[in-house]
Amino acid sequence: MLKAQTFRIQPEQSEIRVLLYKKGALSGFSHSHVLVLNTMEGDIQLNPQNLLQSTWWIKAPVDALLVDQSDHRKEEGGEFSSEISESDQQDIRQRMLGKEGLDLKNFSEVLAQGGIAGGELPQLQLPIQITIHGVTKTLQ
Repeated sequence: MLKAQTFRIQPEQSEIRVLLYKKGALSGFSHSHVLVLNTMEGDIQLNPQNLLQSTWWIKAPVDALLVDQSDHRKEEGGEFSSEISESDQQDIRQRMLGKEGLDLKNFSEVLAQGGIAGGELPQLQLPIQITIHGVTKTLQ
């Protein structure tokens, strides 16, 4: 009988990438954003006997958020391929980390955790509970 195994996330080989798409009536005056976190910790508790009993978590510091860096935008291509000046990148990042956004002064981390809802390796369904700005939401 195989027992559950713990796998630690290797931050130097890991990245969380979020794509935010522009939307709405004023979308012509804005652009889509690429957000990247490559500083994190976490692990996966994998139960090979019953994958549905496996769990995982990732925690990342909000102040490590990279916003709209040129190399990330080029990698995504399409509507993300336009250049954004360094000063605009800084302004966007400050707004995202400010009180109306992620509120870095009061909430220094993002936490994502969950289990496995179904599927088979390597394609699993992972519902995510994400805590941002002190609020937890479940994403399917």
